[in-house]
Amino acid sequence: MIGQKLTNFSPFPNVVSSSMNNNKIQNFYEEFHIDLKQATEKTINSVQFCPFDGATDILACCVRERIFIYRISLIQTISGNDDKSGDGTEFDYQFIYNYICGSKCSSLVFGPKTDFSQQAQHGFLSLAIATEDFGILLLNQTIQYDDDSQNNDAEQQFFAGHINHINDMAFEPISGEQLASTGDDCLCIIRSLRNEQSMDGKNVAAKIMLSSPGVSVKWHRTEPNKLLVAEKKGMIRFYDTITHVAVMSFDCNCYPLTSSDWCSENNLFIGCASDRNLFFWDTSLTSLPIKILKTDFEGLSEFSFYDSKLIAYRARPYSFLTVKNFITNQTFIERNLIAGRGISWNRSMPLLAVGGPKYVHLFKFNVF
Repeated sequence: MIGQKLTNFSPFPNVVSSSMNNNKIQNFYEEFHIDLKQATEKTINSVQFCPFDGATDILACCVRERIFIYRISLIQTISGNDDKSGDGTEFDYQFIYNYICGSKCSSLVFGPKTDFSQQAQHGFLSLAIATEDFGILLLNQTIQYDDDSQNNDAEQQFFAGHINHINDMAFEPISGEQLASTGDDCLCIIRSLRNEQSMDGKNVAAKIMLSSPGVSVKWHRTEPNKLLVAEKKGMIRFYDTITHVAVMSFDCNCYPLTSSDWCSENNLFIGCASDRNLFFWDTSLTSLPIKILKTDFEGLSEFSFYDSKLIAYRARPYSFLTVKNFITNQTFIERNLIAGRGISWNRSMPLLAVGGPKYVHLFKFNVF
């Protein structure tokens, strides 16, 4: 089933004047929407692009206990005139799968086995879903591109172990044979997915005790023995996943830390949102932040790198969205979205998905 194609491809009026030429307007981004017609409720609480090769155009979003999977298509159009103001982007999306968890989803993450690169009649979906009953559901599903795709059998595994809200999860990005999770119970649990799993905890490879609630967990994209765990009290630690010992730590000395990310373009860069400020480190230089960006919001809730310059974050009140170049401090978007959660960058282009009150908002940036 093909989703509704938007007919207005022109940039929305949220544009910023170019400092180089006052007679021209620089369109920094184009905006598109996905209307979740299948959802009975409209407030989106999580969105996630698949970060792995072969499926970077796959987007998952969650509305309460329902997960919706879409395939995103963007085609650059050229007007053919010398005036490039007529250039733009054609947008389309395909609804390919939905799943009911049985409990409200608190976070979700794609596994590296997810693959939709083949031009055959099927793709493969690997997804971990954290629910509000403190469990983790691992879903492996072959997706058929036809009307009967919802009737396909899915391999499902359920993991217990956390005793409080799960805030974040991460797959080991190369083989996908381990899954790390962290939450408000001050635990980071690393699970082995090599063998048949059960609810009795035998799949737990390690339990790392934290000094405060775990907020974010990120795996190094090329070195699977490095794991980042960010804690609410403002501490970020790198753990060796073999010895389960912290080998490096960074402290922003600011409470509460609400979100942290590891730059995929440059793995030496890490950053976090804590209270009203953003903190950035070059881990090869010092344990002190190389830059601190202060904001005027009541508090920051989510933060994500696109690359070593472009960042996105959300703030209270009103789920306020900001996208900027954190090197130059140039702002490309400041938008009040009223409600919704979740920000996720597409890893193959500067395309940002944002959960809103009625739609998934997609922002395609024309900045480099």
